Amino acid sequence: MQRCVIRSVNFNEDFSCFTCCPENGALVFNVNPLAYLGQLDGEKLGSLSSASMLGRSNMFALVGGGKTPKFAENAVIIWDEAKKDFVMEYAFNSPVLGVLLRKSGLVVLLQSSVQIFDFPGQPERRVARLDCWPAAGSARGLASLSGKLLAFAARGQPGYAQLVRLDRLNSAPVLIHAHQAPLAALQLSPDGELLATAGSRGTLVRLFGTANRRLLRQLRRGADPALLYSLAWSPASDWVCAASDKGTVHVWSVGSGASTSSFDQDADQHVASSSLSSASSTSSPQSSAAASPVNHHSSSVAASLPSSGSGGKFLSDLVDGARA
Repeated sequence: MQRCVIRSVNFNEDFSCFTCCPENGALVFNVNPLAYLGQLDGEKLGSLSSASMLGRSNMFALVGGGKTPKFAENAVIIWDEAKKDFVMEYAFNSPVLGVLLRKSGLVVLLQSSVQIFDFPGQPERRVARLDCWPAAGSARGLASLSGKLLAFAARGQPGYAQLVRLDRLNSAPVLIHAHQAPLAALQLSPDGELLATAGSRGTLVRLFGTANRRLLRQLRRGADPALLYSLAWSPASDWVCAASDKGTVHVWSVGSGASTSSFDQDADQHVASSSLSSASSTSSPQSSAAASPVNHHSSSVAASLPSSGSGGKFLSDLVDGARA
């Protein structure tokens, strides 16, 4: 049987759906119950390195890549699945490493900057350009967005995470010294009150309060170094998990204690470690971006904890959340 290469996996904002990019186009799935929802036409879209879904709507942000791309790797294309047509194109001076598509804005991750756009309000307006680092050990973009709070790897300071509120972009930068080594993964909790981080050694996962920047928990993944590909929270922020290049997913119960100001280094309740069959994929600073209407590569494993939700109709029949 021919092996199918999955180039990327991306969850939507509430983790109720995810998209994955095989050789051509993209596939869309519901999470709970796990169900296939549909696909984006590979004949028209070609091969993609990334596909991000806006809520449970028909709007997608696409980045070209792979063997038969039809878009440049330095552009983000907004695709309307209901209309089967392109809506907007954002062009940059360097390859796009990642995209976060939310109702609070569009965040594009580049090699040395995070670009934020007022999407879907005034999609052509760039509201901020922030300096950053990519993820340690790969060419992945490293950022997380929860509501109006954005977390990303701070530029020029290895091991530091920077927090920015999209509604207060002129405020002084908020930095968290998370690890001595460069950051490999970070993830905000669904309510934005907690930040999980991992360094390039991959032996520890640390949990911080975003309000006071204090270290609340330290969770040990193992003694052997590993590259953590992703971190994920449960909907109630009482479980956290990590996926690594060891082909495993580690799950911890952090309970309500994670939201307190206490720190207990031994309260690391590691409840599960599951092995995975890993799926491989193949992966210059910039200073400007252009948006207009339309008339890299690394191994990746995505971690996610169960979310509530239900199966839905195919994408074009879903409520358009882009303007909701």
